[in-house]
Amino acid sequence: PKCASKCTAYFCKERCSLRERWRDLQDQAEAYKIRYNQYEKALNRTLAKSGLEDLKKKLTKYNISKCVPAAENVTRLNRTLGGIRANWSGIEAKLPNLTATREAAFAAAKSAKEALSTSEKLAEANKKKHAAAEALLKVKQRLAAVNATLLETRSRLSAASAEVAACTSG
Repeated sequence: PKCASKCTAYFCKERCSLRERWRDLQDQAEAYKIRYNQYEKALNRTLAKSGLEDLKKKLTKYNISKCVPAAENVTRLNRTLGGIRANWSGIEAKLPNLTATREAAFAAAKSAKEALSTSEKLAEANKKKHAAAEALLKVKQRLAAVNATLLETRSRLSAASAEVAACTSG
């Protein structure tokens, strides 16, 4: 510094003029600017080496390739699940009627056997019984197929939801 404010020599403070003090402050400001520029350059080098831009591009690409299709898959699976539930409720609505029809056919066959009626009535009752049993079997098979589809759809839905959750949390 041009003016030593902490100078302990004789008449040091008196020799410092206002102009010299101003030059000292200008020099100090220049030193701060130089130090600031050094920090700024170091920060820019660090940011350039860190690969944040590449990471941002990778994240954008991942979101487009994984997260968006996963969200669409969840939407499609939810629609499929709604269709399965509608189908399930339709089958459940028919099931009591078919069960009652089968029971009535069995009761008719039993009464025909007990009464030892003609073989035509017995054959007709047996035909009704077998038709009702076949219809009930078909409904139960369809119900099992719908149930399997429901389980598969639920597992796919949970997997797709997990993918969406991973995308939104990351």
